[in-house]
Amino acid sequence: MTTETEFVYRAAVPRIGGRDICWTLRGERGAVELWCMTDANLDPRRDDWDGYYLGGVEIHSPVQLYDFASEPVTDSCELLGGRPCWADGSSLAADRLLPDALAGVDMRGELLDWYRSHFGAEVAR
Repeated sequence: MTTETEFVYRAAVPRIGGRDICWTLRGERGAVELWCMTDANLDPRRDDWDGYYLGGVEIHSPVQLYDFASEPVTDSCELLGGRPCWADGSSLAADRLLPDALAGVDMRGELLDWYRSHFGAEVAR
């Protein structure tokens, strides 16, 4: 069975000193989110983009993913349509993906790979 997914890019309203940016892939089994906060006040050693950023790749699941996380991180996750959410993430993965994402590379393929690896689903491209 093939899972249908929805890909959304959102550049939020700029905040003082930066802006929040988010790429999200949602499907019936969960969601994968690549997020970024750009900010001129962050550590200047992080200069592999024309500014500075921090971010993460986050997995949002409506069911428990790991034995060590018995309770959801929230009872109502926006990305899961208000369902409880067990989440996990990686800042190191974001370090690898964000330079391309911020340069305009389409992130759908990367997020589809993350979705497949965490939810074990065949997904429609």
